[in-house]
This record gives sequence, structure tokens and C-alpha cells, in this order.
Amino acid sequence: MILYKLSFWGALYTFFNILQNAQSLSSNTAKPTTYNYFAFGSNMALATMESLRNITPLASTAAVLPGHRLAFNVPGMPFIEPSWASIEPIDSEGISNSNKNHLVHGVLYKLTEKDFVTVCQSEGVLLSYTLHRCQPIPYIGDNEKAGWDTYQKTLTESNNNNKRKDASKQNVLGSVPAYTLRAGRTEWRKGKDIPPSSSYMRVLVRGAREFSIDDDYICMLEKIPTGQTLIGGGVAGAMLGMAEASRKR
Repeated sequence: MILYKLSFWGALYTFFNILQNAQSLSSNTAKPTTYNYFAFGSNMALATMESLRNITPLASTAAVLPGHRLAFNVPGMPFIEPSWASIEPIDSEGISNSNKNHLVHGVLYKLTEKDFVTVCQSEGVLLSYTLHRCQPIPYIGDNEKAGWDTYQKTLTESNNNNKRKDASKQNVLGSVPAYTLRAGRTEWRKGKDIPPSSSYMRVLVRGAREFSIDDDYICMLEKIPTGQTLIGGGVAGAMLGMAEASRKR
């Protein structure tokens, strides 16, 4: 799987190019551009996309991203929402195709250009995050191990030239080119994870369950240590609940 992070200037150019194209979309008679976006945090929950961000995905499915780990290294608001999720590529020499901890499960969305810009703006691309190109593998969740089985099957079907220990450089059959988000600062990437709020983690688990992501991954999410907060375990769930209630009016 071919993976590489965008430099700051590359991310800046890409983001504003997307923004410029989206602004002229209504006057463009050509086929609208769409973007594949891999969500691994609170955006896994459909309510976050639809109610909180006012986004209507064109398509969505469970997916697994090899050669990465789930991180909580984007600082939030101390004692309210201490951190936000991110993903970090694993050092190529340390990757094992048989290690489930070297996979990140999430949701692969197909978005209009306008909605992809909304994701970038609402997530703070260029401030909190940078765009990161990746190759997630879609699968149909079964609440058991469909993601793991699909990943192993794609590795088996890949040609011999791609069967290497370095999973981050494999061209895995069945993978889909997509964008995802990575911590925007080098010091965050190199620093220690910050325990997230329990409220935030419940949103992640909710999204994972909605797409029937592998049960052992959901168990891992449920066991992630959470940080201290002053308001009811965090406010992420309450904010999402208010957005859902407002949408129903």
C-alpha cells in the first residue's frame, strides 16, 4: 500500500485548490468531483456527519487501513475535551501483516467536493490536522471479523511483488485511494497520546457499531484509558445530541 503524508505547503495547496473548485462547482457543467474520505474518529458516526456537520455522504462503508495506529495526539480543551483522534503511520520496519494493532478500522465515505471541504474546515485542516493520503480497504461489517478477513484475503490475492513485510508500501488489491487526517504538528506526532474524554470515546464506539466494525476493534476502543474532565465525562456526546435534536425539529 502506497502511503505518504502531504507537506504543509502541499496540504495548503491541495486544500485551497479543493476550496476554489468547490466554490465554482455550481457553475461547472462537468461531472462533479467526489472525494473518498476515511474517518476513524467521531466522524464514523453518521449523526456527526449528517446532524453536526450537515453533510450527506454519497456512500459509506466500513473500511480498514493497514500500516497505521489510532492515536489521540491532537490537543483539545483540557478537562473538557482533552484530545482528539488522529492516525499515525507505523515505522515500516516495525509493521507486521499479522498484527491487528497495525490496522485502523473506520468508515470510508464518498463525499461531494463541497462536503469534503466542509470536513476539512470543521476539522481544522492546516491548524489541527493535515491531509494524509491513504489506501483503506472497504469491507461489509458483520460485528465479528469481516475487516480482518477482508484484509488477509486482499494480501493473499496481491501479487508476489507486493508481498513484503513493509505493509505501508504494499499495493493491496481492493484498496481505495482516499484522504484522511493526521495530527498537524510534528511535535504532536512525536509526543505521547493524551487520554480522550469518555464522552468522545462513546461517539467513536457508536460509529463503529453503526457500521458493524470488527468486534475486537470495538473492544479495543472501549478499553482505551480516558482522561479527567470537569463536565460529565466530556461534551462531545452532548454536542452531538443537541445537533440531532435540532435536526429533528
